[in-house]
Amino acid sequence: MKLPCYLVRDLLPLYKDQVCEPDTAAAVKEHLEECSDCRALWEKMQGIDPAEVEMERTKAREQVAALQRVKREQRYRRFRVVLTAVVATVCVVGIALYAFCSYAWTFLDYFDYNENATLKVEYRTGDDAAEEKGIYMVVDADGHNSVICPAYVQTDEGRALVFSLYQCRWCQWFGNHWGDFGILNGDGTCAIRLEDEQFVPEEEPNRVNAVYYLPYQAMETWKDSGSQTLPEEAELMWQRDDATATAAP
Repeated sequence: MKLPCYLVRDLLPLYKDQVCEPDTAAAVKEHLEECSDCRALWEKMQGIDPAEVEMERTKAREQVAALQRVKREQRYRRFRVVLTAVVATVCVVGIALYAFCSYAWTFLDYFDYNENATLKVEYRTGDDAAEEKGIYMVVDADGHNSVICPAYVQTDEGRALVFSLYQCRWCQWFGNHWGDFGILNGDGTCAIRLEDEQFVPEEEPNRVNAVYYLPYQAMETWKDSGSQTLPEEAELMWQRDDATATAAP
């Protein structure tokens, strides 16, 4: 129940001596919490200096504000720690991926032609609609090899093409097969064009008359040397015979 100020002031002595009825004491207490004038009179009756009371309240408010600042700083520090951890994780993952890709592309497993590997060169006339006229390398369709850029050299028989094969770990791990972009043959092999003769007349002096295979290491050494002569390690894979393309024996 709500009590008027004049009645609360008359009841304060009884309230102080704690001789009021419980309901009356509760009503007086509620009024004191809401009325600053009656509360000041009550504090004076208790011998409390209102200035000290206000000072205590100000101090309490400052303590609350300080506690809130500490909480905000703690939240900021936690956020900074989490953000630092996320950035560090992203950096570590990025470095790991970069190292992985560099390792996969840089360290090569070399595939060199040998008797156990399907590797031959042949001339195709382009009669099949799926292919164009030119010189093709034939390899296993499920191989993971890549062609080193062909190089050209002049020989006594005319212009010759020299090529090599290499394999990187990336292709080995993820299976980049020749069949993905070559011409599949019925015997499980795949044809990859080395030289396009679609627009080269038969009498063109710069047409390729022979194709040689060179192991990767030897190919790199030969190209770096800048030599214009055919290296001794080169293996004849195909040669032209009287304007008729034939495979090397």
